[in-house]
Amino acid sequence: MQRPIIFHCALCLQFLVFQVAFADNSLAADTAPHELAGFKLDSFIGDYDEISSYHNFLQEIIIRDVDGFRKGSIFYGVCAEPGEIIKMQFKLHNRSLKFFKRLLKLYKNKYGKPHDYVGDTFGEIIAWKWIFHDREDNKITLVLQHNKEDPGATPGNEIKLQMPDRIQQERECFNKKFSVTENQHNSSVSMDTFSDDELIRLMVPR
Repeated sequence: MQRPIIFHCALCLQFLVFQVAFADNSLAADTAPHELAGFKLDSFIGDYDEISSYHNFLQEIIIRDVDGFRKGSIFYGVCAEPGEIIKMQFKLHNRSLKFFKRLLKLYKNKYGKPHDYVGDTFGEIIAWKWIFHDREDNKITLVLQHNKEDPGATPGNEIKLQMPDRIQQERECFNKKFSVTENQHNSSVSMDTFSDDELIRLMVPR
């Protein structure tokens, strides 16, 4: 009668050793990567004199706590029509799916059925899109979005309103002014031609 008890105790001891060994499954400290593409974590941006500084073709202003919205981003052009607001994104204080569905019903009552579903197929992001043309024939898109589980986005509800043609106009003006498109084209190289050693040097953080 003693052998089974000893056998089970041996299994318990083995399990405890296993648990201790894998209690912290993070990689060793000396393998933690800090550098990628010549840039290092914990360094300062001023250390890199070779960076060509370009402003984006849109500038962004962040506002907070405005009439039911906890945060808003206002984007305006800097080239074709400097200062013109052409994109807005607002995150709501109420982050619930129930409130999203309530808003969706109100949107449908006012604008009709959405033109497109622009969320993901897994339901982590639910997003519906309406497309309009105003009296000056400017294309305007409206997106009502709920982020349910996607870790890459802030959970909750968001409203996006933008003028895609004006955004493209700003992009083209900016690229032409700063020759960004040409520089990107000349610097593009097929990764298929790289050896494993070159890919490790360039693409694997160290």
